[in-house]
Amino acid sequence: MALENGWVDADRNAFVSLRLAKGEPIECLIDTGFNRELFLPLDLAESLELRITGEQEFIVAGGARLPGFTSLVDIEWLGTRRLAEAILHEGNDLLIGTALLQGTRLNIDYIYNTVQIEKP
Repeated sequence: MALENGWVDADRNAFVSLRLAKGEPIECLIDTGFNRELFLPLDLAESLELRITGEQEFIVAGGARLPGFTSLVDIEWLGTRRLAEAILHEGNDLLIGTALLQGTRLNIDYIYNTVQIEKP
């Protein structure tokens, strides 16, 4: 069974380290309100020399519409290397959305402050 482990911080946010094929692991917030795969800062994409594949407007919590870009990111996820689609934005948030969690079981334990994502 493939597995990713993470943690819950003092503010009760659930995180997991995402291993990029290029660069260091990054700490991403798990956002079950975000229905895409990844949401990454444009600065990070530039430092990783990611190729922009398109432009897209996206809607954030509260309904604001913001411009962004799309890219493909080579990641290590649940024991395999794969491409994930990322929305690139001007902010600082690093999010994992429900599209990346599809087909997995997400367990957030607020007693032991642990996160476990498993692919049965």
